[in-house]
Amino acid sequence: LLNDEIVRLIIHGFLHLVGYDDMNDQDYKVMKSKEDELVSIFAPKYKGIISDTDRLISIIITLLEAEK
Repeated sequence: LLNDEIVRLIIHGFLHLVGYDDMNDQDYKVMKSKEDELVSIFAPKYKGIISDTDRLISIIITLLEAEK
């Protein structure tokens, strides 16, 4: 469970960095949906997240850039 939260925090921070916001209800729903989607992809796969953070960050950036 701690691993899932670490992944969620990394993803949440990156979503802010690429322009997502959660200051109002509509933006929160959009950001939370994207966050949940990415967590469901990465959290189960990254049981060793602390030792593999660079790879996770690289993959998340690539996915988010592909959406632009």
